[in-house]
Amino acid sequence: MINITFMNILLVAATQTELDPILDRLSKEGSKLNFFEYRWHNHTITPLVTGIGAMMTAYAIGRHRSEELIDIAINVGLAGTYHPNGLLGETFLVENDRFADLGAKDNDGTFLSLVDLGLTDGNEYPMKKSLLQPYKIEKFNISLPTAKAITLNTTSGTESTIQHWKNLYNPDIETMEGAAFYYACGIQDIPCIQLRSISNHVIPRDKSSWQIPLALQNLTLSLFHFLESNQ
Repeated sequence: MINITFMNILLVAATQTELDPILDRLSKEGSKLNFFEYRWHNHTITPLVTGIGAMMTAYAIGRHRSEELIDIAINVGLAGTYHPNGLLGETFLVENDRFADLGAKDNDGTFLSLVDLGLTDGNEYPMKKSLLQPYKIEKFNISLPTAKAITLNTTSGTESTIQHWKNLYNPDIETMEGAAFYYACGIQDIPCIQLRSISNHVIPRDKSSWQIPLALQNLTLSLFHFLESNQ
């Protein structure tokens, strides 16, 4: 690892709610440079709220891209865990992600991916075996547990759907944006990581059990630990 003295950071989230605790701490400990940017220690941080979903995320990152250097883009947000004993509030570095529901249903109900359909070989850049991964992060210090993710247009809320994705991919977590974030950054040659904090178990839908404040608190702590470790 090398010592990083300054970074231009693009901080990406689907919703303002996921960013608010982070921006509150940036305002208290750093300074606001202008309407768009914050300065925290040696880092300039530009928040970007994309909207919910893969399409909005990819579009927002592509539209934002300018000639200015982005040293790293960080996607922060909440996620559901497929592990029944998974700790709510725990934060992960997403080691790989995929567009889980991009494909077709065969006449017997079997799900067919784009690879199954012969529309891609699953290794068209920036994908590797249909997976999308953190990109060009070798020089950064990151100390978080890792998780395998799937990105869905419709989050899982019934037992049959949950079991379907478990059988197909054996994922750790699910979100609605992660694969699109990795794809957009990889296409544009932007180093990137995805940090996700667990707000709920992926079970038949029951919002009464969700722990959103705890997940947001720990997500904020994990992000600032990353920033502190890379300055």
